[in-house]
Amino acid sequence: MVGFQSFGKKEINLQLRGVSRFYIDADVVEPDGFIWRFTGFYGEPKTDQKELSWKALRALNASRRRPWLCVGDFNEILLSCEKEGGQLKPQRCMDRFREVLEECSLTDLGFVGDPFTWRNHSHTSENYIKERLDRAVADEAWCGRFPGFRVINGDPRHSDHRPIIVKLTTEESESRSLRGGQTFRFEAGGVQEEQCKTIVQNAWNLTMDVRNGTVVDAVKEVGAELWDWSKNILGDLEKRIKRAKKALEECRRSITNDRHVAREGILRYKLEKLEEQQELYWRQRAKVHWLRDGDRNTNFFHKFASERRRRNKIKKLVREDGGVVENEREMHELITNFYKDLFRSCAGTRYDELLDQVQQKVTSEMNQFLLKEMTDDEIKAALDSMGELKAPGKDGMPVLFYRHFWDTVGADVIREVKSFLSGGVMPMGWNETVVVLIPKVPNPERIKDLRPISLRNVIYKIASKVLSNRLKVILPDIIALNQSAFVPGRMITDNVLLAYEMTHYMQTKRSGRDFFAAVKLDMSKAYDRVEWSFLEKMMLKLGFHEDWVDVIMKCVTTVTYRIKINGELTDEIVPERGLRQGDPISPYLFLLCAEAFSCLLHAAEARGDLTGVKICQEAPSINHLLFADDSLLLLKADERSANHLQHILSLYEDCSGQTINKEKSSVMFSHNTKSPQKQVVMNALDIAVEARNGKYLGLPVYMGRSKEKTFSYLKDRVWK
Repeated sequence: MVGFQSFGKKEINLQLRGVSRFYIDADVVEPDGFIWRFTGFYGEPKTDQKELSWKALRALNASRRRPWLCVGDFNEILLSCEKEGGQLKPQRCMDRFREVLEECSLTDLGFVGDPFTWRNHSHTSENYIKERLDRAVADEAWCGRFPGFRVINGDPRHSDHRPIIVKLTTEESESRSLRGGQTFRFEAGGVQEEQCKTIVQNAWNLTMDVRNGTVVDAVKEVGAELWDWSKNILGDLEKRIKRAKKALEECRRSITNDRHVAREGILRYKLEKLEEQQELYWRQRAKVHWLRDGDRNTNFFHKFASERRRRNKIKKLVREDGGVVENEREMHELITNFYKDLFRSCAGTRYDELLDQVQQKVTSEMNQFLLKEMTDDEIKAALDSMGELKAPGKDGMPVLFYRHFWDTVGADVIREVKSFLSGGVMPMGWNETVVVLIPKVPNPERIKDLRPISLRNVIYKIASKVLSNRLKVILPDIIALNQSAFVPGRMITDNVLLAYEMTHYMQTKRSGRDFFAAVKLDMSKAYDRVEWSFLEKMMLKLGFHEDWVDVIMKCVTTVTYRIKINGELTDEIVPERGLRQGDPISPYLFLLCAEAFSCLLHAAEARGDLTGVKICQEAPSINHLLFADDSLLLLKADERSANHLQHILSLYEDCSGQTINKEKSSVMFSHNTKSPQKQVVMNALDIAVEARNGKYLGLPVYMGRSKEKTFSYLKDRVWK
């Protein structure tokens, strides 16, 4: 029996074309006048008469002039895996069915739900048979008209066949949307459910093979199907655990016999799996990555996740004028405007003056290494290096999903990542980024008290990770030794120890005509202010190949942001500058920008405009130490050096977009420096805070301790 429902569109007109024992054929007239063809089909069940069914289908195809959807009981399968039990289906029957579909240009539309649409309901397992006899097929024109279609194998109720439900649009997806506009979040416990793999395979293959979609499209479709399945089929996890406990208790209290003993074992196993899912559910939200093994810690994860949510909730914000904002809508507006201003480009015009001091460091061999074809192993290794339950991006899919279903999604992910990395266009949706605001202090009240962390889709992170894995190999040969953070083979504590030695020398210098100063610079929103044009020019000046720079700039410039505030997303923000904190490649790109600062300081000392600090006659002169975006500058405390340093800072700020927070910056002087010299340097640099004994330098330096005690402090506090 074939039914047709317009899903609320009463104005749709169904015009009958023809009827036979094998089909009901009709035209569907949409409200906008568009016409497509719908056929309800019934195939001959007897093997020796099946050719009559295929002859009827070919006849229908001969008169086709419009997009065509054909749904029904074909009484045949396409693959041997579509049948369980009974005798094997003859291969020639399946081949003839496949041939007639190909001849009619009809493609199987896949399904959601039980893969077997018919059962014989035998009372014995030996005779039980189930097959996928019912399906929906359509031509390319129909799929193009309704790209959001979904095929559901419905509830059979009292029939031995499941109804085939074809939904033409994804209007229902709005009702499935979660709070804040994020439609789905993959639950790690779902991988333990038997049907999860089937749902993922069907939805993924439907999008990639039938609809010719992208990985982003496939992830969205999988998310929608899993959300529906979880809500309408599985149900609430807590209720399922309660039902399982109740059933187990009833079984335990029943009369002991073989059947009840077997059932009790099954129920115990089921309850154990459900409780494992519950623990994984809260582990996923608690973000406690240090507690991996041991007894079940559901209660701990639950409390930790609840406390984490409470701590991260923004209750109020204070404007620059002192006004207090507590309304959610006003907080959204305040934060959105702040980041729109922050990400607005204000690049200067003094690039040539800065870039003249930068030398080419990337050799042709390095470029050949960077540009050689990406391998499948590199892409898989990039995925495997990520945390399985790290916070997902806008699509809601964590790394765990890709790892667990790699057999299904791997080939498409590799193909798409390779296409982009070889110079192709970045697919739509790859670079959609959700920014979460993490409090830096308890009870944050100002936007500056919130640290923005970018959550990106895994498909983008894979590409970014592959690029960063290539780039970090050559970084030690590009980045000056003054930078110790993020460079392979170097430790940030190397510069911490050097900073101790330099400040210790300055503190103990009580005589002599040379006075020295150590300047600690605080960069305001360093990553967010990086100018894209400066980054591109800097990479080209260092000698990176244009093709490599082009791929990097696509990663940087195609981003869009939505800020997550108390679980809800703001409107989309399109930035004009900035690097994302949390992007695998961002730290390395920032180092390339900071290398320009190093080049300016080295060039100034080479010209004699700036003099660094030497702690002894044979020691090298050091004029700066960099800790990623933190800087410690060392120079002679005289007007000439201070003025040249101010010129360098002004040039670097103008080109890179960096802004130095003078209020948080500080200067420490050698012990023999007199007040007039101190004032000259502080006036030239416009820094008002004088650090004493390293207290305001932000370094773990204690001058009252011996070197051994300070080294012990560094070992316990910094290296730990």
